[in-house]
Amino acid sequence: MITRITLGFAALLLLGIGAISPAANAATNISSCPFTITLPGNYIVTANLTATGACILIEASDVAIDLQGHSITGNGTQEGIVTPTPTQQNIIIANGTIKDFYIGIALGFDTYVTISNINAMQNLDFGIGLDSNSTVDNSQATNNGSPDADAGGGGHGIGFAGGNNTVINSPANNNGNGIGFFGDNNTVINSPANNNAIYGIAGSGSTTVSNSPANNNGIAGIVSSGGNNTVTNSPANNNMYGIVFEEGNNTIINSPANGNTADGIDIYGGDNTITNSQANGNKGNGIDIFVYEGNLLTSDTANGNVGTGLTLGCPSNLFGDTAKGNGTNTVLSGSGCVELDNNF
Repeated sequence: MITRITLGFAALLLLGIGAISPAANAATNISSCPFTITLPGNYIVTANLTATGACILIEASDVAIDLQGHSITGNGTQEGIVTPTPTQQNIIIANGTIKDFYIGIALGFDTYVTISNINAMQNLDFGIGLDSNSTVDNSQATNNGSPDADAGGGGHGIGFAGGNNTVINSPANNNGNGIGFFGDNNTVINSPANNNAIYGIAGSGSTTVSNSPANNNGIAGIVSSGGNNTVTNSPANNNMYGIVFEEGNNTIINSPANGNTADGIDIYGGDNTITNSQANGNKGNGIDIFVYEGNLLTSDTANGNVGTGLTLGCPSNLFGDTAKGNGTNTVLSGSGCVELDNNF
């Protein structure tokens, strides 16, 4: 689903340029491209920069780069900021715009990187590409990657090749893919991923998504090829598929999946909890956990779907759920489902 990208990538320190230990040293100015950083320290961009290849190359750990509100603009090739040699760590990049490169920020197999207050836009593949133990905070990634899924569109607004990452207050809209993870223990908070060509928020392992809408994406709003995912207060409406998990042990709370051109919520595994969520008006099924048992559904609605409103395996518990006006309202396979106060 998400292939491991041959960029590098990284993770969480603290916000603020002064968080790196060499902060007591005077900052070094960056006034033109290309510029290679070979020593730890603080670096400041002093003007809007343009590049015909890579712009800033980081060949040291413990580096902080403050763009000071400036932009770095490429010609559609190479990277805006890149670590050409891997295994660097403790990098902060903050406060500016990176656009029109092949990849905006490409930190190859590095760790402990923070991206803060960065606008990554119009890059041909990835806007921001990181690995594991990384944070993207108060940033945005817009119009990166191919916008056309039918033409093999791809790339990500924000992409991670590993796990233990956090995206917070960072929209990723109108990209090939919005936010993507290859690994477990990733978190998305207050970060919409709308109008992307393929996926809104996609992972290969456990992902927690809260207050992050994923609407109007070409294939799916929120999707994971693994289980143990949690989605809270995050609509996934008007996609092809709303929410899709390929393994079980997931929790969905207060998260509608309405008006999708296929199914609203699909889960291919048992032991899930779905609470106060809606899967209404989808062209396929509403909530589909076919065959898989051990689920708890409370106060959910699956109304007006073309296919089946509610499909799941028994034994499972259903309390206060509604499935009305569907092609078929309910399909409960097996035996032992406990039902109370439902409206089917």
